[in-house]
Amino acid sequence: LIGFWNSDEKKYWVGTPPDDYPPSYAGMKAFITTRIGDVCLLIAIFIIYSYAHTFSFLELQNNSEWMYVLARSGLMVPVAILLFFGPVGKSAQFPLHEWLPEAMAGPTAVSALIHAATLVKAGVYLVARVFPLFVSHLDVAGAQEFFITVAWIGGITALLAASQAVVAREIKKVLAYSTISQIGYMMLALGVAGFAVDFTSGYVAGVFHLVNHAVFKATLFLAAGSLIHACETKYMDEMGGLRKLMPITFLCMVVGALSLSGVPPLSGFWSKDAILVSCLKAGQYPLFILAAITAAITFFYSLRMVGITFLKHRSKHLEELEHEGIHVHEAPKVMYAPYLILALVTVAIGVSGPIFEEHLHAFFEPIFHTVKPQIHAALAVTAFPSEEASSLNLIALITSALALLIGGLPAYYLYITQKVSPARLVEKHSWLQRFQILLWKRLYINSFYNRVFVYGLIEFSQRIFKNLEVKVIDRISFVVRDRVMGLSLWSLKAIELGIIDRINYVVSTLIVRFSGWFRRTQTGLLPINMLAVELSLLALLISMTLMFLMGW
Repeated sequence: LIGFWNSDEKKYWVGTPPDDYPPSYAGMKAFITTRIGDVCLLIAIFIIYSYAHTFSFLELQNNSEWMYVLARSGLMVPVAILLFFGPVGKSAQFPLHEWLPEAMAGPTAVSALIHAATLVKAGVYLVARVFPLFVSHLDVAGAQEFFITVAWIGGITALLAASQAVVAREIKKVLAYSTISQIGYMMLALGVAGFAVDFTSGYVAGVFHLVNHAVFKATLFLAAGSLIHACETKYMDEMGGLRKLMPITFLCMVVGALSLSGVPPLSGFWSKDAILVSCLKAGQYPLFILAAITAAITFFYSLRMVGITFLKHRSKHLEELEHEGIHVHEAPKVMYAPYLILALVTVAIGVSGPIFEEHLHAFFEPIFHTVKPQIHAALAVTAFPSEEASSLNLIALITSALALLIGGLPAYYLYITQKVSPARLVEKHSWLQRFQILLWKRLYINSFYNRVFVYGLIEFSQRIFKNLEVKVIDRISFVVRDRVMGLSLWSLKAIELGIIDRINYVVSTLIVRFSGWFRRTQTGLLPINMLAVELSLLALLISMTLMFLMGW
């Protein structure tokens, strides 16, 4: 799906220098990167099976002896990390997150499918699916490490991807970085859930955000597809002034962007607020701060995307299209109907958010009834008692509001009111230039991977070819060839010509002489022939008589 186009024409490339990728490269990058996670996951599955002798989730949860055996053998932590690396690769989490921005080489509908509904959500689903296995046995060495890894990988990924969305030019890449960041939010929620007695809250927060993200991210991607189709470009700075030309698309994009940013009362607000509360309940203040900073950055790049695309003055590209007779207009009903419906669903979930979340709690609470509360109490995995939940909700609400103000005010000033040009602001401050370059280069992570694992491997193979293949193996082959050639020449002279050919000549000479002698016996005279017959019969008779007498 990522390598959808059957050619690598320049117009189908994704990215901007220095990280341009044709569709075939982007598809291969996704294939290789996700296979790394798959291999780690398979190794963990096989190790677990070798100890538990089952693949069943229920049997693994009910019979926990395999976890204790793994812990005693020192394999529990490696298995837990390997198991998590499957979702890390599939859900594009750090350090296997670099494939997803290039997945934008696929068509917009494919992008919506990948980001909102299926592929990247599979990793979150798997973490949620194995969550009961580890949370039921926090006293086992390795269970806590699993949740620590999930939470920190999610938090780091959320902040990392959100920061890169701030400078992206392509509208689909902004949404791609947003997906990586929001998946990190989900992982963060599932991770911190393992540190609190009320672990169901964190679990529900992660699953709730997964559902919300599926709806508003599909809205954003399908609406972005309409923009690309209408403007014949994927770059936001080549759009602009579309608010009046595409009002329905503008409204849907605003709803999706505000929900993505966690603006009340839309759906994203409730799930993001629940994630912040979960961090506080678990006593994970650094992760709480990471989540709050990410929320501020998310609101910033969401307003930036809407401002550049719809509110900024019309670009030269659109003026050229109009000069050519191509007028940008609202998408047809068959295109905007799906994301209009999704936008309405986003609003509906937002209005009924607390009720929806309460139903999720009621659904998941019985599933975890087998978890031992005394294990949590013994390990002191919570920092707040349950009676302080209301104060935690208030802290999370205030923090969320501050994050929206911190991220929203600069974006509103720069991209909505457009009182200051962002380009001029960056030019005036050298530190902003350096910071922009750092983000533009994707923190050099992608370049590092290319240098080490792609070009480094190619360079290594070339050196192996020159130093091993050419200088060693080829030289050995040449020496062996020369020795074999010399041996064959010696065999030709000594054996073939000196012995075999001479034997052939001797045998042939003897046969020729015998045939010449025997030919003389054939005179053609009848008496001589009859004499030969009679002598032959006499010799046969004598032979038979002797055999009879000797008992043969």
